[in-house]
Amino acid sequence: MNGLRKRLTSLLLAAAMLLTLSLPALADETVPSEAPAEEGYQTVDPVTGEIRDFSKLEQVYEIYRDHYYVVKDGEQILLDTLKTLLETDPSLFDEVMNALMKSGDSFSRYYAPEVAEAEATSKEYGGVGMTVQQQDDGRILVVELTKDGTAEKAGVQIGDQIMAIDGHSVLNLTIEAAVEIGRGEVGTEVTYSFYRASTGSLFSLTMVRGEMTTETVTWEYITDEATGVTYAECRINDFVGMSTYVEFLAFYKELQAGSADRVLFDLRNNPGGDLTIVLDLINMMLPGKGKIITNVIPREPEEPFSYETTGRGIPLEKIVILVDDTTASAAELFAITLQEYGLATVVGTQTFGKAIGQQYFELKDGSQAIITAMQVTTPSGFKYNEIGVTPDVVVENTEVPRELPEFKELSEKNYERVSFAASNAAVEALEQRLVLLGVMREADRDFDRDTLQALKIYQGNMGLPVTGKLDLDTLNSILEMTEVVKEVRYYHDDQHDKAVELITAAEEILPQEQPAA
Repeated sequence: MNGLRKRLTSLLLAAAMLLTLSLPALADETVPSEAPAEEGYQTVDPVTGEIRDFSKLEQVYEIYRDHYYVVKDGEQILLDTLKTLLETDPSLFDEVMNALMKSGDSFSRYYAPEVAEAEATSKEYGGVGMTVQQQDDGRILVVELTKDGTAEKAGVQIGDQIMAIDGHSVLNLTIEAAVEIGRGEVGTEVTYSFYRASTGSLFSLTMVRGEMTTETVTWEYITDEATGVTYAECRINDFVGMSTYVEFLAFYKELQAGSADRVLFDLRNNPGGDLTIVLDLINMMLPGKGKIITNVIPREPEEPFSYETTGRGIPLEKIVILVDDTTASAAELFAITLQEYGLATVVGTQTFGKAIGQQYFELKDGSQAIITAMQVTTPSGFKYNEIGVTPDVVVENTEVPRELPEFKELSEKNYERVSFAASNAAVEALEQRLVLLGVMREADRDFDRDTLQALKIYQGNMGLPVTGKLDLDTLNSILEMTEVVKEVRYYHDDQHDKAVELITAAEEILPQEQPAA
């Protein structure tokens, strides 16, 4: 099956490219002839670096196109190929549709009816009020907390790493699998085990699931002790759906009432969302009427059009916007529009660079075809797709160095030497790891009551039987967790520090000019 799917993907990629070729008339040949030269399309696997050669596919395609007894254009050949393939294996339908949609770019996609329905209701669920994100190294981190939600009240912090849920390790799971484990009926309990890199502590929290809607816009008012300046810090998680508009509207009304005249927007980890929503939010922040917010360039270049302000914008003394390489799409438009008008200072790192938009097509069975149908520019016409927003003040978060001991051996060979009242190198090896995991203060060679208590705390955190004994399951869990924690990198939020410095300062930082369109 996997081989068939790989061949299908290769076929679709090559076929999509070949549609642009000219179609010469059918050659009048009745004897075998030499096949076209094998000089064709190649790609490189982004993970393995392996070269994928589609020259034979291209060669066979050209033979079929040029010598089949009925003249067929490229589009018909592609459709007939897909129909034949699906008749052979109907279970590939969803993958075929997705490969077709993604033949142009990775943002176009196909949703089967059940997936489309899940996407539509994904913001409402029974949970504890935290948004998580999987990092490139597989770690699952808390990136946002619902204000006054269960997790926030329990003491969860942004940046905490989820280690286990109800005793099930999530270290080797996808984020989808981890989220599924964490969900359950409203009113039921769930226990999360976290690792906090900033303190080097491993801990567990048992929380009650509630009916929750993820908040996309949160804010608070902060008075800087050094300068006495009060500013609003507003975090926007995404621009998806009317909830973002309604939540931001409440913030906008407070600004209108004079709650603050300086705003720090945090758009890091914001993947974007609906164009109509972000246009409304920019309209509230951009003073004046008739100012271009963005130019939209659809498929037909002679039909571009612009969105303009309606006069709802609030004049503020200062705006600072935090961005990073995960800031994308609508979030980039918000930042770059205010930056280009000289209203906001952008701080952080170069953003993702997605300035193209998708259009949703609803099919009769509830499925959806989502295709890239336009691109947007800055008010001046600068096309920043695949470029991103260049910060006015570039700031990289610095890694806080960790001091790791030279670990003594702990394995299946010597773990049985670890027992209460024992004093040896294996006990010290265990204690070294319990210190790293944040459940013990210091390591020695003595298995005393402190060691016993630390081991019990670890077992309880990870959903293991709380025995205080180093059995094989506990050993393997500790060894696995140690390897994970050794690779954890703790970064100081220099970007936020700089943003606060700028929002509270008296002097202005002039926004950086973007390249010409």
